[in-house]
Amino acid sequence: MRKLVISVMMAVLFLVGCSSNNEETLHNDQNDDINTSENLNDNEELDDNDGENNEEENEPYPMAEVVFSEVDEEPTLVDELDDTRMIKIDDEEIAGQAIVYGDGEVVSIKLNRTYRYDVDTKKVIWEARNWDSFSQMFSLKDGVLHYRGFSNLKGDVKTGDIVEKIEFDDEVGYENYVQYNEPYRIGLTNIGVQVTNEETDNTEQLIDGGDYIATALMENVAATELDNILTTFDSETGEQLAEKEFEGTTEIFSRDGTDELYAIVDPVENQYGYNFILLDGTTLEEKASYFVNNANGGLYVANDVVFYYDPMEETIVALDGELTEELYRIEASVSGDPIYYTYGDSVYFIDHAPQEPSKQNLLQINAQTGEMEQFIQFPDMFIREFYILDDKMYVQIDGDGTEFEYYVIDEKDVHRSMDK
Repeated sequence: MRKLVISVMMAVLFLVGCSSNNEETLHNDQNDDINTSENLNDNEELDDNDGENNEEENEPYPMAEVVFSEVDEEPTLVDELDDTRMIKIDDEEIAGQAIVYGDGEVVSIKLNRTYRYDVDTKKVIWEARNWDSFSQMFSLKDGVLHYRGFSNLKGDVKTGDIVEKIEFDDEVGYENYVQYNEPYRIGLTNIGVQVTNEETDNTEQLIDGGDYIATALMENVAATELDNILTTFDSETGEQLAEKEFEGTTEIFSRDGTDELYAIVDPVENQYGYNFILLDGTTLEEKASYFVNNANGGLYVANDVVFYYDPMEETIVALDGELTEELYRIEASVSGDPIYYTYGDSVYFIDHAPQEPSKQNLLQINAQTGEMEQFIQFPDMFIREFYILDDKMYVQIDGDGTEFEYYVIDEKDVHRSMDK
């Protein structure tokens, strides 16, 4: 009799233990951002419960209104733009690696020399030999062009003089993939990632490595991503703040005006899914998340709007910054990784026209509303480079007969002076 009682007690304890373990496993799975196939196959009952919970947690937001259709609307052909809105710079004598245009004159950067020309006469107004090779444009303000070559430079487009020049350390090498968020600058050198306070010239090395390392620069926090490991640092001291590893390919973006950032994770077990996660930059604690079952690249964050491409609906989807709702959709034919650019309140998408790869469309939209501000098509052209200075769009294409060929486009007047 005693043996029977003991056996019954042990059986009860075993069942209670199993029930407790199942409850704990279920609780953990419900709180995981990404469930692994191993967890999902623990037992049949757990699979069913977990599926129900995920379906509830990842219930799609109500589909937002399609505010613009790239398929239905007629684009403006670039060569048909009004003369006040567009000028084509295709003369090989005056077109260089990068240009700035205004009031009938062009500043052209060619290797280690820079010229200012009269467009009609090709007369040289000034020539400078101390401007380094162009790599990336940042701003044109009050006639001063800020760009990066082998040094960080500010040049006066009126005179050709160098206003400011920041030399990079010879041992460290020049910075690439540079981002700015005043007063901080983050860049990748041949020995790793560094962040600089441009007001104090203090530079801190954040992470070692000579290959590409993704970065994001917040208000006071810098982030790096390497091998799906996200690390954040104090931008002023370089002190590491937090570290977190994700299961799947990860892209990172800062959230404007905050010390928050987004990690967009492509889980290994879901070919077309993405997990959008809003994180506190100092702790990497999750603040919000949303899982998208069907996405095909087109990932981008700007002006507190999160974008992705829905291949099933063939739309660019805009989510609000808190990841709580869809703001709008744009019907478009995105090939997965369009060219993105942000300037002011606008976001620019460049991709091929629907069913016509030889034609590229440029869509300029208001990031918050989705309002279409410009819809321009480049027939039988390939866009090599795209940048914006002083509200003017510079579109460099594969030239027909010249190495560098540009369309300079302005919504109101492309011939505004660049000297102001």
